[in-house]
Amino acid sequence: MMKFTHLLIVFFFINVAYAHQPDFSNLMIYEKDGKKIVVLKSSLTAFEGEVDFYFKKGAYKTPEEFIQLVIKHFKNNCRITINNETVDLTNLSVILGHETTLFAELKYKPTVVKSLYIKNTFFKNTPNNQCEFILLWKDLPQYQCVLNNFNNQEVKLTLTNNKWLMDTTIDHSFAATISTFYQFTVEGFKHVLPLGLDHILFILALFFLNSNLKSSIIQASMFTLAHSITLILTGIGLINPNLNIVEPLIAFSIVVMALQNIFYPKINHTRLLLIFLFGLLHGLGFASAFLNLHLPEKSTINALLAFTFGIELAQVFIILAVFFLFTKWFFTKIWYQKYFTKIVSIVIGLIALIYTFQRTILMLNT
Repeated sequence: MMKFTHLLIVFFFINVAYAHQPDFSNLMIYEKDGKKIVVLKSSLTAFEGEVDFYFKKGAYKTPEEFIQLVIKHFKNNCRITINNETVDLTNLSVILGHETTLFAELKYKPTVVKSLYIKNTFFKNTPNNQCEFILLWKDLPQYQCVLNNFNNQEVKLTLTNNKWLMDTTIDHSFAATISTFYQFTVEGFKHVLPLGLDHILFILALFFLNSNLKSSIIQASMFTLAHSITLILTGIGLINPNLNIVEPLIAFSIVVMALQNIFYPKINHTRLLLIFLFGLLHGLGFASAFLNLHLPEKSTINALLAFTFGIELAQVFIILAVFFLFTKWFFTKIWYQKYFTKIVSIVIGLIALIYTFQRTILMLNT
Protein backbone atom coordinates (compact mmCIF):
# COMPACT_ATOMS: atom_id res chain seq x y z
CA MET A 1 0.00 0.00 0.00
CA MET A 2 2.87 2.37 0.82
CA LYS A 3 4.51 1.69 -2.55
CA PHE A 4 1.18 2.37 -4.26
CA THR A 5 0.87 5.69 -2.43
CA HIS A 6 4.44 6.68 -3.27
CA LEU A 7 3.93 6.00 -6.96
CA LEU A 8 0.72 8.02 -6.94
CA ILE A 9 2.60 10.94 -5.38
CA VAL A 10 5.37 10.64 -7.97
CA PHE A 11 2.78 10.48 -10.75
CA PHE A 12 1.06 13.68 -9.72
CA PHE A 13 4.32 15.56 -9.10
CA ILE A 14 5.49 14.56 -12.57
CA ASN A 15 2.25 15.97 -13.95
CA VAL A 16 2.91 19.34 -12.33
CA ALA A 17 6.43 19.41 -13.74
CA TYR A 18 5.22 18.56 -17.26
CA ALA A 19 2.13 20.75 -17.25
CA HIS A 20 3.71 23.33 -19.57
CA GLN A 21 5.90 21.00 -21.61
CA PRO A 22 4.19 19.72 -24.78
CA ASP A 23 6.82 16.99 -25.25
CA PHE A 24 5.81 15.15 -22.07
CA SER A 25 2.73 13.23 -21.05
CA ASN A 26 1.69 10.62 -18.51
CA LEU A 27 -0.38 7.48 -18.97
CA MET A 28 -1.51 5.63 -15.88
CA ILE A 29 -3.64 2.55 -15.25
CA TYR A 30 -4.86 2.06 -11.69
CA GLU A 31 -7.68 0.39 -9.79
CA LYS A 32 -10.40 2.26 -7.88
CA ASP A 33 -13.51 0.73 -6.33
CA GLY A 34 -12.95 -2.41 -8.38
CA LYS A 35 -12.75 -0.47 -11.65
CA LYS A 36 -9.67 -0.21 -13.88
CA ILE A 37 -9.11 3.47 -14.69
CA VAL A 38 -6.91 4.84 -17.49
CA VAL A 39 -5.62 8.41 -17.14
CA LEU A 40 -3.77 10.44 -19.77
CA LYS A 41 -2.31 13.79 -18.69
CA SER A 42 -0.34 16.48 -20.45
CA SER A 43 -0.36 20.21 -21.08
CA LEU A 44 -3.33 21.78 -22.84
CA THR A 45 -0.85 22.96 -25.49
CA ALA A 46 0.07 19.35 -26.26
CA PHE A 47 -3.57 18.29 -26.64
CA GLU A 48 -4.36 21.32 -28.82
CA GLY A 49 -1.32 20.73 -31.01
CA GLU A 50 -2.22 17.11 -31.65
CA VAL A 51 -5.89 17.83 -32.34
CA ASP A 52 -5.01 20.73 -34.68
CA PHE A 53 -2.52 18.54 -36.55
CA TYR A 54 -4.81 15.54 -36.89
CA PHE A 55 -8.18 17.23 -37.46
CA LYS A 56 -6.79 20.51 -38.88
CA LYS A 57 -7.21 23.95 -37.32
CA GLY A 58 -10.78 25.18 -37.10
CA ALA A 59 -12.16 21.68 -36.55
CA TYR A 60 -13.76 22.81 -33.29
CA LYS A 61 -15.37 26.02 -32.10
CA THR A 62 -16.35 25.22 -28.52
CA PRO A 63 -14.65 23.44 -25.60
CA GLU A 64 -17.24 20.68 -25.89
CA GLU A 65 -16.35 20.06 -29.54
CA PHE A 66 -12.65 20.05 -28.62
CA ILE A 67 -13.29 17.44 -25.92
CA GLN A 68 -15.11 15.19 -28.38
CA LEU A 69 -12.16 15.37 -30.78
CA VAL A 70 -9.75 14.54 -27.95
CA ILE A 71 -11.83 11.49 -27.03
CA LYS A 72 -12.07 10.38 -30.66
CA HIS A 73 -8.31 10.75 -31.13
CA PHE A 74 -7.62 8.82 -27.93
CA LYS A 75 -9.86 5.93 -28.97
CA ASN A 76 -8.00 5.75 -32.29
CA ASN A 77 -4.54 5.89 -30.74
CA CYS A 78 -4.64 4.03 -27.43
CA ARG A 79 -4.64 0.26 -27.52
CA ILE A 80 -4.63 -1.95 -24.43
CA THR A 81 -4.46 -5.72 -24.73
CA ILE A 82 -4.73 -8.19 -21.85
CA ASN A 83 -3.84 -11.84 -22.51
CA ASN A 84 -3.78 -11.02 -26.27
CA GLU A 85 -7.35 -9.71 -26.19
CA THR A 86 -8.04 -6.03 -26.90
CA VAL A 87 -9.86 -4.25 -24.07
CA ASP A 88 -12.47 -1.60 -24.87
CA LEU A 89 -12.36 1.90 -23.34
CA THR A 90 -15.64 3.25 -21.95
CA ASN A 91 -16.99 6.26 -20.02
CA LEU A 92 -14.41 8.67 -21.45
CA SER A 93 -14.27 12.21 -20.11
CA VAL A 94 -11.86 15.16 -20.28
CA ILE A 95 -11.06 17.89 -17.76
CA LEU A 96 -9.56 20.94 -19.49
CA GLY A 97 -6.94 23.18 -17.89
CA HIS A 98 -3.26 24.09 -18.13
CA GLU A 99 -2.83 20.44 -17.17
CA THR A 100 -5.48 18.61 -19.18
CA THR A 101 -6.64 15.14 -18.10
CA LEU A 102 -8.47 12.39 -19.95
CA PHE A 103 -10.19 9.60 -18.01
CA ALA A 104 -11.40 6.25 -19.34
CA GLU A 105 -12.55 2.97 -17.86
CA LEU A 106 -11.35 -0.42 -19.02
CA LYS A 107 -14.21 -2.73 -19.97
CA TYR A 108 -12.42 -5.70 -18.50
CA LYS A 109 -13.70 -9.05 -17.34
CA PRO A 110 -11.75 -10.25 -14.28
CA THR A 111 -9.32 -13.02 -15.15
CA VAL A 112 -5.76 -14.07 -14.39
CA VAL A 113 -3.51 -11.56 -16.13
CA LYS A 114 -0.58 -13.20 -17.93
CA SER A 115 0.40 -10.53 -20.43
CA LEU A 116 -0.20 -6.86 -21.06
CA TYR A 117 0.33 -4.73 -24.17
CA ILE A 118 0.11 -0.92 -24.13
CA LYS A 119 0.38 1.33 -27.18
CA ASN A 120 -0.29 5.05 -26.89
CA THR A 121 0.31 7.08 -30.04
CA PHE A 122 -1.91 10.00 -29.03
CA PHE A 123 1.02 12.44 -29.22
CA LYS A 124 2.85 10.71 -32.09
CA ASN A 125 2.95 13.95 -34.11
CA THR A 126 4.66 15.85 -31.28
CA PRO A 127 8.46 15.90 -31.86
CA ASN A 128 10.50 14.13 -29.15
CA ASN A 129 7.36 13.06 -27.30
CA GLN A 130 7.94 11.15 -24.07
CA CYS A 131 5.09 9.40 -22.25
CA GLU A 132 5.65 8.17 -18.70
CA PHE A 133 3.62 4.97 -18.27
CA ILE A 134 2.75 3.78 -14.75
CA LEU A 135 0.84 0.61 -13.87
CA LEU A 136 -0.80 0.43 -10.44
CA TRP A 137 -3.07 -2.58 -10.63
CA LYS A 138 -4.17 -4.28 -7.43
CA ASP A 139 -2.67 -7.76 -6.94
CA LEU A 140 -0.24 -7.18 -9.83
CA PRO A 141 3.37 -5.93 -9.68
CA GLN A 142 3.81 -2.22 -10.23
CA TYR A 143 5.54 -1.14 -13.42
CA GLN A 144 6.94 2.08 -14.86
CA CYS A 145 8.58 2.92 -18.20
CA VAL A 146 8.82 5.56 -20.92
CA LEU A 147 6.95 5.31 -24.22
CA ASN A 148 8.54 7.27 -27.06
CA ASN A 149 9.41 7.18 -30.75
CA PHE A 150 12.28 4.79 -30.15
CA ASN A 151 10.01 2.00 -28.86
CA ASN A 152 7.08 2.99 -31.12
CA GLN A 153 5.16 4.25 -28.05
CA GLU A 154 4.47 0.68 -27.02
CA VAL A 155 5.43 -1.81 -24.33
CA LYS A 156 4.79 -5.55 -24.23
CA LEU A 157 4.88 -7.19 -20.81
CA THR A 158 4.70 -10.79 -19.67
CA LEU A 159 4.07 -11.73 -16.04
CA THR A 160 6.62 -14.32 -14.88
CA ASN A 161 7.17 -15.28 -11.23
CA ASN A 162 5.20 -12.21 -10.15
CA LYS A 163 7.50 -9.91 -12.15
CA TRP A 164 6.85 -8.00 -15.35
CA LEU A 165 9.29 -8.91 -18.12
CA MET A 166 9.50 -6.68 -21.17
CA ASP A 167 9.09 -8.36 -24.52
CA THR A 168 11.85 -6.78 -26.62
CA THR A 169 10.58 -8.21 -29.89
CA ILE A 170 10.14 -5.25 -32.21
CA ASP A 171 9.61 -4.67 -35.89
CA HIS A 172 12.86 -5.48 -37.72
CA SER A 173 11.56 -4.52 -41.14
CA PHE A 174 13.78 -2.38 -43.35
CA ALA A 175 11.55 0.67 -42.79
CA ALA A 176 11.70 0.26 -39.00
CA THR A 177 15.48 -0.16 -39.10
CA ILE A 178 15.92 3.00 -41.19
CA SER A 179 13.53 4.92 -38.92
CA THR A 180 15.43 3.91 -35.79
CA PHE A 181 18.77 4.71 -37.41
CA TYR A 182 17.55 8.16 -38.42
CA GLN A 183 16.09 8.92 -35.00
CA PHE A 184 19.28 7.98 -33.16
CA THR A 185 21.48 9.80 -35.66
CA VAL A 186 19.52 12.94 -34.80
CA GLU A 187 19.89 12.22 -31.08
CA GLY A 188 23.66 11.73 -31.45
CA PHE A 189 23.98 14.98 -33.39
CA LYS A 190 21.89 16.86 -30.82
CA HIS A 191 24.00 15.55 -27.95
CA VAL A 192 26.92 17.49 -29.41
CA LEU A 193 25.06 20.33 -31.13
CA PRO A 194 23.65 22.17 -29.30
CA LEU A 195 23.63 20.23 -26.01
CA GLY A 196 27.26 19.16 -25.56
CA LEU A 197 29.26 22.31 -24.85
CA ASP A 198 32.13 20.31 -23.35
CA HIS A 199 32.35 18.14 -26.48
CA ILE A 200 32.18 21.25 -28.69
CA LEU A 201 35.06 22.78 -26.72
CA PHE A 202 37.12 19.61 -27.15
CA ILE A 203 36.64 19.61 -30.94
CA LEU A 204 37.52 23.31 -31.09
CA ALA A 205 40.65 22.62 -29.04
CA LEU A 206 41.64 20.00 -31.61
CA PHE A 207 40.94 22.38 -34.48
CA PHE A 208 42.82 25.36 -33.10
CA LEU A 209 46.05 23.41 -32.68
CA ASN A 210 47.02 24.76 -36.09
CA SER A 211 43.65 25.25 -37.88
CA ASN A 212 44.77 22.92 -40.66
CA LEU A 213 41.78 21.05 -42.08
CA LYS A 214 43.67 17.81 -42.71
CA SER A 215 45.24 17.89 -39.23
CA SER A 216 41.84 18.51 -37.65
CA ILE A 217 40.22 15.59 -39.50
CA ILE A 218 43.06 13.25 -38.42
CA GLN A 219 42.66 14.28 -34.77
CA ALA A 220 38.85 14.07 -34.92
CA SER A 221 39.09 10.59 -36.48
CA MET A 222 41.31 9.40 -33.61
CA PHE A 223 38.82 10.89 -31.17
CA THR A 224 35.91 9.16 -32.94
CA LEU A 225 37.66 5.78 -32.93
CA ALA A 226 38.27 6.03 -29.19
CA HIS A 227 34.86 7.28 -28.07
CA SER A 228 33.14 4.72 -30.30
CA ILE A 229 34.87 1.91 -28.38
CA THR A 230 33.69 2.96 -24.92
CA LEU A 231 30.29 4.11 -26.20
CA ILE A 232 29.58 0.69 -27.70
CA LEU A 233 31.02 -1.28 -24.77
CA THR A 234 28.95 0.75 -22.31
CA GLY A 235 25.86 0.64 -24.53
CA ILE A 236 25.86 -3.17 -24.62
CA GLY A 237 26.46 -3.37 -20.86
CA LEU A 238 30.10 -4.52 -20.70
CA ILE A 239 31.20 -1.33 -18.92
CA ASN A 240 29.38 0.45 -16.11
CA PRO A 241 31.25 3.74 -15.51
CA ASN A 242 30.88 6.07 -12.53
CA LEU A 243 29.77 9.33 -14.17
CA ASN A 244 30.63 11.35 -11.06
CA ILE A 245 34.27 10.56 -11.82
CA VAL A 246 34.03 10.61 -15.62
CA GLU A 247 32.49 14.08 -15.98
CA PRO A 248 35.30 16.02 -14.18
CA LEU A 249 37.89 14.06 -16.19
CA ILE A 250 36.14 14.98 -19.45
CA ALA A 251 36.36 18.65 -18.53
CA PHE A 252 40.00 18.29 -17.50
CA SER A 253 40.83 16.64 -20.85
CA ILE A 254 39.81 19.88 -22.56
CA VAL A 255 42.15 21.84 -20.28
CA VAL A 256 45.05 19.58 -21.29
CA MET A 257 44.30 19.99 -25.01
CA ALA A 258 44.13 23.77 -24.64
CA LEU A 259 47.46 23.85 -22.76
CA GLN A 260 49.07 21.79 -25.51
CA ASN A 261 47.83 24.27 -28.10
CA ILE A 262 49.46 27.09 -26.17
CA PHE A 263 52.81 25.57 -25.14
CA TYR A 264 53.41 22.70 -27.57
CA PRO A 265 51.39 23.29 -30.76
CA LYS A 266 52.49 20.21 -32.71
CA ILE A 267 50.64 17.14 -33.88
CA ASN A 268 52.69 14.07 -33.03
CA HIS A 269 52.30 10.57 -31.58
CA THR A 270 52.01 11.92 -28.02
CA ARG A 271 49.12 14.21 -28.91
CA LEU A 272 47.32 11.48 -30.86
CA LEU A 273 47.74 9.11 -27.92
CA LEU A 274 46.26 11.74 -25.56
CA ILE A 275 43.36 12.32 -27.95
CA PHE A 276 42.70 8.58 -28.02
CA LEU A 277 42.75 8.28 -24.22
CA PHE A 278 40.53 11.32 -23.81
CA GLY A 279 38.21 9.94 -26.50
CA LEU A 280 37.70 6.86 -24.35
CA LEU A 281 36.57 9.18 -21.54
CA HIS A 282 34.21 11.16 -23.76
CA GLY A 283 32.70 7.90 -25.01
CA LEU A 284 31.61 7.10 -21.46
CA GLY A 285 29.86 10.48 -21.35
CA PHE A 286 28.16 9.85 -24.70
CA ALA A 287 27.03 6.44 -23.45
CA SER A 288 25.24 7.93 -20.45
CA ALA A 289 23.13 10.06 -22.79
CA PHE A 290 22.45 7.07 -25.04
CA LEU A 291 21.32 4.85 -22.17
CA ASN A 292 18.77 7.47 -21.09
CA LEU A 293 16.86 6.97 -24.35
CA HIS A 294 15.15 3.75 -23.15
CA LEU A 295 15.49 1.63 -26.28
CA PRO A 296 14.38 -2.03 -26.26
CA GLU A 297 17.36 -4.34 -26.11
CA LYS A 298 17.13 -5.85 -29.61
CA SER A 299 17.65 -2.49 -31.33
CA THR A 300 20.76 -1.61 -29.34
CA ILE A 301 23.38 -2.23 -32.04
CA ASN A 302 21.49 -0.33 -34.73
CA ALA A 303 20.86 2.54 -32.33
CA LEU A 304 24.48 2.60 -31.11
CA LEU A 305 25.83 2.83 -34.65
CA ALA A 306 23.35 5.58 -35.49
CA PHE A 307 24.10 7.52 -32.30
CA THR A 308 27.85 7.31 -33.03
CA PHE A 309 27.27 8.39 -36.62
CA GLY A 310 25.28 11.41 -35.40
CA ILE A 311 28.12 12.41 -33.07
CA GLU A 312 30.62 12.15 -35.94
CA LEU A 313 28.40 14.27 -38.19
CA ALA A 314 28.26 16.96 -35.51
CA GLN A 315 32.05 16.92 -35.11
CA VAL A 316 32.65 17.25 -38.84
CA PHE A 317 30.03 20.00 -39.02
CA ILE A 318 31.83 22.00 -36.30
CA ILE A 319 35.21 21.68 -38.01
CA LEU A 320 33.93 22.56 -41.48
CA ALA A 321 31.78 25.43 -40.20
CA VAL A 322 34.66 27.09 -38.31
CA PHE A 323 37.07 26.53 -41.21
CA PHE A 324 34.90 27.83 -44.05
CA LEU A 325 33.15 30.62 -42.15
CA PHE A 326 36.25 32.05 -40.51
CA THR A 327 39.63 30.30 -40.66
CA LYS A 328 39.86 29.96 -44.44
CA TRP A 329 39.84 33.74 -44.83
CA PHE A 330 42.39 34.57 -42.11
CA PHE A 331 44.60 31.50 -41.92
CA THR A 332 47.52 33.16 -43.72
CA LYS A 333 47.49 36.27 -41.53
CA ILE A 334 50.44 36.55 -39.13
CA TRP A 335 48.21 37.54 -36.20
CA TYR A 336 46.03 34.47 -36.67
CA GLN A 337 48.67 31.84 -35.90
CA LYS A 338 50.72 34.00 -33.55
CA TYR A 339 47.96 35.41 -31.36
CA PHE A 340 44.43 34.39 -32.26
CA THR A 341 44.75 30.59 -31.89
CA LYS A 342 46.50 31.12 -28.54
CA ILE A 343 43.77 33.45 -27.25
CA VAL A 344 41.02 31.04 -28.32
CA SER A 345 42.86 28.15 -26.63
CA ILE A 346 43.18 30.19 -23.42
CA VAL A 347 39.43 30.90 -23.42
CA ILE A 348 38.63 27.22 -24.08
CA GLY A 349 41.00 26.18 -21.27
CA LEU A 350 39.50 28.63 -18.77
CA ILE A 351 35.93 27.52 -19.50
CA ALA A 352 36.98 23.88 -19.19
CA LEU A 353 38.82 24.63 -15.94
CA ILE A 354 35.62 26.11 -14.48
CA TYR A 355 33.74 22.97 -15.57
CA THR A 356 36.42 20.82 -13.95
CA PHE A 357 36.11 22.61 -10.58
CA GLN A 358 32.29 22.56 -10.69
CA ARG A 359 32.11 18.85 -11.51
CA THR A 360 34.79 17.96 -8.97
CA ILE A 361 32.89 19.76 -6.21
CA LEU A 362 29.70 17.98 -7.30
CA MET A 363 31.53 14.64 -7.24
CA LEU A 364 32.89 15.26 -3.73
CA ASN A 365 29.44 16.20 -2.45
CA THR A 366 27.74 13.15 -3.98
